[in-house]
Amino acid sequence: MKRALFLLIAIGLLLGAAPAQAAGISGAFTDDDGSFHEPDINGIAAVGITLGCGGTNFCPLGSVTRAEMASFLVRSLALTPSSTGPFTDIAGNIHAENINALAAAGITSGCSATAFCPMDLVSREQMATFLARALELAPVASTFTDVGPGPHFENIGAIAVAGITTGCGPGLFCPYAAVTREQMATFLVRAFKIDPIYPQIDAVAGRFPWCTKDGLMCYVSVTVPLRNQYEVREGFYELTEEPTLESASTRVEMTLNGLPLTLTDLGVIEASTQRQRTFRAITGLSPGIHTLLVRWYWNGLVEQTTTVIISVYA
Repeated sequence: MKRALFLLIAIGLLLGAAPAQAAGISGAFTDDDGSFHEPDINGIAAVGITLGCGGTNFCPLGSVTRAEMASFLVRSLALTPSSTGPFTDIAGNIHAENINALAAAGITSGCSATAFCPMDLVSREQMATFLARALELAPVASTFTDVGPGPHFENIGAIAVAGITTGCGPGLFCPYAAVTREQMATFLVRAFKIDPIYPQIDAVAGRFPWCTKDGLMCYVSVTVPLRNQYEVREGFYELTEEPTLESASTRVEMTLNGLPLTLTDLGVIEASTQRQRTFRAITGLSPGIHTLLVRWYWNGLVEQTTTVIISVYA
């Protein structure tokens, strides 16, 4: 297998290049092409958890409201919608019956005794509590450095231990940040063990799921530290040069656009059952970035290669 030839990581362009649109990739919706979360969005669409935000759009960067969160969870849990409930502020809301179902299941107690606040945005810490209650997870003390004692503390720890969240950056959870729709797709896939569906590839164009073979274009998603918060930069980036590397059974040294990257614990790809694995990468990209999570994907064809991408935190 020509594994080394197109082992692409476009990390060197994150500091200055603009994303370029990649052709030949399609999924359930037309406005999420190239998103790291697209396979998860496709997955929840396939099982009827989401219908999108209108037409062929998913609105991946839109924030999730409490009402929408109720419908996501009711569909994920296959709860029965109810026409009666304790809240007085949801009349006429399209999600009202799902909100009632969520209350009946004990997953929400609202924002007050008689109100649900359906149009308020769901924060990451609230999302943790919704999911922990839905899955009946045992409470676990959070180890994130930006999460202090409070009503969501042990639920954040619980979903981290369950593998539902990796945080928003090294050691951080960003508890007060609003959850985006694409992030929610990934949380639901992890929480309810839904199979992600990877985009269909245009075989004529000879493109890989995340990297183009002919255009030296690769999808990258990385969390970049900015003062006291983290920003996710992602998209398709065009490479200025073909990467050079030396490989061994457990180590790859790569230089791309002048920046070194080391992948450790590199596994040998033997069968299609080993389609995904997580590595830890060490890079000299920035003083603020010490380790990044990396995944490889293989499409199983002998003459086509491994693809390595930077994994987004969620």
